[in-house]
Amino acid sequence: MRPTRSGASAAPVDLAAAKSHLRATSSDEDDLIQSLLDAATEMVSERTGLVLGAETWVWKTRVVSGAVDLPKTPVTAITAMTYFDAAGTSQTDTPGNYRLLADPERPNLRPAPGFSWPATEVRDDAMTITFTAGLAICPPALRTAILMLVAHWFHNRSAVTDGAMAEVPQSASALIDLHRLGWAAA
Repeated sequence: MRPTRSGASAAPVDLAAAKSHLRATSSDEDDLIQSLLDAATEMVSERTGLVLGAETWVWKTRVVSGAVDLPKTPVTAITAMTYFDAAGTSQTDTPGNYRLLADPERPNLRPAPGFSWPATEVRDDAMTITFTAGLAICPPALRTAILMLVAHWFHNRSAVTDGAMAEVPQSASALIDLHRLGWAAA
């Protein structure tokens, strides 16, 4: 199952910074600018594989033996873990029964020494993990890429301009690629 965001996120670039970058002085297009800012932040997050600001996520999965990989990174805390026991009753697991390996590229949960995953009902949402993920400080290159995307989309409001596609600027792509997980520059 796909993870879902629960609650508001801490945006790495706020509306005031985006408006300053655009040199927009009125509030007439604040809704549009905020929408572009949200889309640019989501794009940069997806392209890098990183959660850019503190967010709470809920992930439902089957229980497997060994490590349970978490779908977002960097994970800073596990706030809750529930599961459906073999009888189908919802249970809350004790935090001391599992350990977070906060690997920056592949965070996962493992049973603590001397423990194993509980016996669960066979279902796709047998275990629900609620966790906090996000960079404490968004790198300047990614903040700049977000601002560049907002400006590009603000000034190119349709996908086609004068018979040519308005592509994402190479400079923004280069900044994003600096922080892509698994990326090794040549």
